[in-house]
Amino acid sequence: MIEEGIYARIDNNPNYMPVVVEKVGNLPGYGEIISIAHYGKQNGDPMADPDMEFVIVGGDYYPISYRNDYLCQQQDVFTLDHEGKPEKINKILQEHLTRFANHWMKNIADQQNLN
Repeated sequence: MIEEGIYARIDNNPNYMPVVVEKVGNLPGYGEIISIAHYGKQNGDPMADPDMEFVIVGGDYYPISYRNDYLCQQQDVFTLDHEGKPEKINKILQEHLTRFANHWMKNIADQQNLN
């Protein structure tokens, strides 16, 4: 189990945005949640470009949200009940986010010399 708030900043190439990986919580009934993000700045404020959250289930990572502050965009795979537990899943959105994440992770690996 990763301690909440623990993060790593990967900045191996000055030509690309650093990547921040952080444990942000737990999803009841599923597992730990981590965030992987690029951050830019606008008027001195940090801006997610993007920030994706993944739930870890049995060693596999499943995207559960996507946020891009520059586009004012927030997409969540789960609808939560009044207790904050997942109630419904948008499988089409999760498939879309999975395709995006697979491409993005390849780019991050290439750009940050992680291969």
